[in-house]
Amino acid sequence: MTARPGPVRLCIWLGNRSVPDVGLSTLVAMCVAQGMILLDNTIVNVALPSIQRELDVNPGNLIWVVNAYVLALASLIMVGGTLGDRYWPQARVSLSGWRSSPRCHAACALSLNESALIAARAAQGVGAASSHLSLSHPG
Repeated sequence: MTARPGPVRLCIWLGNRSVPDVGLSTLVAMCVAQGMILLDNTIVNVALPSIQRELDVNPGNLIWVVNAYVLALASLIMVGGTLGDRYWPQARVSLSGWRSSPRCHAACALSLNESALIAARAAQGVGAASSHLSLSHPG
């Protein structure tokens, strides 16, 4: 029976110091999470005219479709990471964020008014905060 090789490890260079022993799977998961956050944040800007037309959203409230996500993400990313590091296993926190993503996307797609859309976008930000930062601290 052949022994399987251990996990691939990377060494990340940060200026004059390096951080050894960072798993490749953690790095890939962080990159995917960052890509999802970037996509969630920017794709709505393309759809704003359609959202305004289909849901008859007031232009003053249209900005909240974008800002609800950003506000929830920015205010909870540090809190979510701290809670994940201190109280719960990090994988559980990040998996809860990953699991909430399709549900929040479906809620956004099925929104019938602007209030439901804004609430779903805020829920997307909460899920993104929990999926992203708990992965950045491999434990």
